Amino acid sequence: MRIITLRRFASSQEHGTFGALMEGNVPICLALERPWENNQHDISSVPKGEYLCKREKHPVFGDTFKITGVAGRDGLYFHKGNVFTESKGCILFASSIADVNGVLGVAGSGDAKSRFLQKIDSDQEFKLV
Repeated sequence: MRIITLRRFASSQEHGTFGALMEGNVPICLALERPWENNQHDISSVPKGEYLCKREKHPVFGDTFKITGVAGRDGLYFHKGNVFTESKGCILFASSIADVNGVLGVAGSGDAKSRFLQKIDSDQEFKLV
């Protein structure tokens, strides 16, 4: 099974948690999450751990992956966005870190999502670490 690692490198309550989605030592794209809030539903980043991600056609997010097995949480997906407040605990795809209307966020989310899905190819699931 393919293993994708989320390596977080910066976090603040004001701007969220920035990271990179990697396969082995090769970065696929950047990522943005909410800050850590003790795994509270809809307002916290995903806790450290290993999770099975399953491909799903979401009515809003389109072709994406659902993050399963997060204790006390459901409805976690990978999707597009520019600032962490556009997420309810999900992981946002990103190409770069950017100023978004005076707030530190991310840009190129759509391009990053396309790169990620191209890299995953036809796989229906992967392990997120």
